Amino acid sequence: MSDCYGAIGYPLGHTVSPAFQQAAFDELGIDATYMAIETPTSDLSRRMSEVRNGRWAGLNVTIPHKSAIPRFLDGTAETAAAAGAVNTIYWRNGRLLGENTDVPAIGTVLENAEVKKGIRALVVGAGGAARAALLSLTARSDDVVIANRTRSNAEATINAVTPEQEIEILDLNSPSIGKVATECELIVNTTSVGMSGGPAPDESPLPTSALRLGQVVFDVVYRPEVTPLLAQAAEAGCRTIGGLEMLVIQGALSFELWTGKPAPLDTMMRAARTALATDSG
Repeated sequence: MSDCYGAIGYPLGHTVSPAFQQAAFDELGIDATYMAIETPTSDLSRRMSEVRNGRWAGLNVTIPHKSAIPRFLDGTAETAAAAGAVNTIYWRNGRLLGENTDVPAIGTVLENAEVKKGIRALVVGAGGAARAALLSLTARSDDVVIANRTRSNAEATINAVTPEQEIEILDLNSPSIGKVATECELIVNTTSVGMSGGPAPDESPLPTSALRLGQVVFDVVYRPEVTPLLAQAAEAGCRTIGGLEMLVIQGALSFELWTGKPAPLDTMMRAARTALATDSG
């Protein structure tokens, strides 16, 4: 019988994960299906019971469930425990475990883009993706600032991930956001601002005054490929990195946890780009 995998979150919209994960299973001749499973918070407990009962062989987890998932598991891998957020659920030796593949994916994206280590970096947001970014950036020895509209959420993120480090917190509505941001060589947006189908699809999380020539701006949003922030950054002379590469890399790492096989990354990237272009057309 075919194994079933999927992505849970709410809302899921037109996620491209089924396209590239299914392409990977097909490429390697693995009898498995992957689908989007829209799961509001009220259904999360039931969904996790389905996993326990064998309905799902493994899951990806996205907004808003990443921080809630650990309580349903038998344990979490070291990276997920450190991030306080899970984006991959998998079985190992009869135990249901959680991992966070966003953390290494962010590091790989920055390495591929040859972004220097030890630089001053601004993380915009304080959710599950921000936790992954904070963990990944501090592992690179970067000097990190967090900007968020709610200070208590930023404090919770820092306390969960790097409580021993002094990390500056900035109010996104503060008049000083532009000055502080321009002092940063790297900006990572982890919010959904600018995402197609999100609450603010036509907006950028930062004012134009926050961007300057020579910065690297990385937006984890992948739909659209050029978000309002990335368009704004390109106009300011910044180097830009979209979110699709990170999405595929984290998915490839999930695939390897589920199957124990190297993921066909090129196949997955092609399938993701095709799905994105088809949905956008």
